[in-house]
Amino acid sequence: MLRFWSFTFLLFTQLLANCQDNPFIFSSLKEEDGLSNNVVNCFLKDKRGILWIGTYNGFSRFDGSNFYTYKKRKGNTLLPMK
Repeated sequence: MLRFWSFTFLLFTQLLANCQDNPFIFSSLKEEDGLSNNVVNCFLKDKRGILWIGTYNGFSRFDGSNFYTYKKRKGNTLLPMK
């Protein structure tokens, strides 16, 4: 009898979880889209709404429509690479 109620409880909670609306929309951005690398280490959104994304190949700045990529070059200077 305990198995029946346990199964019923799990089934009911699973049905309730699937019925909730998901207000989030996810999309992914890759190297083909302009990101400096597909492996992201960190990201930060500044007060202007610019998203800074740190990767293994440098970092990228995303303003909502365009990527600007910065990679390390000889002499330890960072220059934008488009």
